[in-house]
Amino acid sequence: MKLKTKIRKDSATICFSFYAFGAALTLLIFLITFLTAEKEPEPIPFSDQWYSDMGMTKTADLQHPDSDHFQNSFYAVLPARLRMGDCLWFQYRNGYYTVSVDGKIRSENISEGYSVIYGKTSGTDWACIPLEEEDASKMIQISFMDSYDDNSAYINEVYIGQITGAMRLVLSERLLDMTLCVLLMTLGAVLVLLYVVFASLVKGLPKELLYLGTFAFFASLWSLSELNILQLFTSQNAGVFHNLTCMTLMLIAFPLVLYFKADLDKKNRFLAPLYAFIMVLNFTVCCVLHFFGLYDFHVTLWLTHTTIGIGALLIIYANFIRCYKNPERSRSDIPLAICMVLFIVAWITDIIRHKLGGISDSSFYTRIALFIYIMALCIKSLIYVVAMVRKGMKSDIIAHLAYEDGLTGLGNRTAYDERLEALKKRALTIFVFDINNLKYVNDTFGHQSGDALIRAGADVIASVFGEIGKCYRTGGDEFVCLTDSIVDAEDYADRFHKMIMEFNQTNSLEFPLIIALGYVCFDGGSDISSAVEAADQKMYENKKELKKEETKSGRV
Repeated sequence: MKLKTKIRKDSATICFSFYAFGAALTLLIFLITFLTAEKEPEPIPFSDQWYSDMGMTKTADLQHPDSDHFQNSFYAVLPARLRMGDCLWFQYRNGYYTVSVDGKIRSENISEGYSVIYGKTSGTDWACIPLEEEDASKMIQISFMDSYDDNSAYINEVYIGQITGAMRLVLSERLLDMTLCVLLMTLGAVLVLLYVVFASLVKGLPKELLYLGTFAFFASLWSLSELNILQLFTSQNAGVFHNLTCMTLMLIAFPLVLYFKADLDKKNRFLAPLYAFIMVLNFTVCCVLHFFGLYDFHVTLWLTHTTIGIGALLIIYANFIRCYKNPERSRSDIPLAICMVLFIVAWITDIIRHKLGGISDSSFYTRIALFIYIMALCIKSLIYVVAMVRKGMKSDIIAHLAYEDGLTGLGNRTAYDERLEALKKRALTIFVFDINNLKYVNDTFGHQSGDALIRAGADVIASVFGEIGKCYRTGGDEFVCLTDSIVDAEDYADRFHKMIMEFNQTNSLEFPLIIALGYVCFDGGSDISSAVEAADQKMYENKKELKKEETKSGRV
């Protein structure tokens, strides 16, 4: 019952704490989004006002043809009225820009060549160009140069307005996606901590919750970076988040493959470590190429996508093996299989959208499908783990009853015999105890008082000797302590006698606590049974002395 109560208490506390944190963080984001702007006017969408040498266009259509370092210019007329503090906001990716007002450069982000840390570009970032009131109705020009030749550079989500208003607008548009990321990250942390709690209670617990929680955490980290919201609040750090996105994507499938490793038969069990080697190899190769200035993460992204695809095939194969060997179980896994198919379809769709370019959020479908898939896996794993915990809990209770004295909580005779056998060749100190007058207390005050006397004696013994060894109740009023090594027996005997005196001074029982003590230091070279008998003999000698003192004092 103690284990069951502990499981319920610990798991409920952890789940409530972390989901309360997730809910509080989500509410904080909501409040920041809708309340910080006060009564400021909404930013003006400015993506449809542009034209180029080819005629009218949208900034989102700023995608170069298949040629290196193509530069294009876009023009627009600023609104007839601008307020103090207005800015031109836009999101750009994989390129460099120059913004001019009436032919005068107002802001530019010029390439400084290959950066050892960030590569050719810092990925996706936000530009904020301050405007002045006298800029109203003037011509504004954006010149944009891409860094790659894969149709991935773009400018989109252009606004004119106050900084806080633009932030609020972007946050409100991505509030649902951000909430999913926060909940997914919270779920990952909860699953990992639940595994820690359950693993401490049940030996040999499968690591499904640990792998699933790690996967959920990595997935949420990648998804949050892909939302490009963090870049909105941290200037000059877009490259850090770009690297974080790429590096988490390289490792994201590994814990999920480990999760499904148990479904592989022994003949194919080697596939999981083989995939781990492939993933580590991909991570190492991409990092070396990036940080040595050869090819940055964007160029080697196809390697990461291929590695993830291999992991997806391995997961599908593991599910097929499970369904083939357990057709009855596979019926209950149909909803999980549907979620997996939806996730793979969403992932492929987002890869295609990413390759086509011009999409500010290229993981939208993956994020939603991923959340659904992880929730399905979570439900499946929790059902399985709870069943394992209940089974393990029953085993622990049986072991608990087999080796623990029910009245005192100390080890019982069985535990003592096994421990004595294990220590027969080790040097240790043996303490033997016997509670005086137990029969008298039982006959005079009743067996409940006798039990109270036994519990009081056990508490005193454990408080003094529990720090140096294991204490056992070996009989009705008999106790033994087997230490972990040889100790100063006289010192602990003195502590024990002082503790009994202190107990009797504040004793609420109707009778004093008197315990006889004997001890022997065993060197490990002789028969340990003889050492126990010697300690027992000393205890009986002490018991006779205590009886004489009681007779003289007239207590009994």
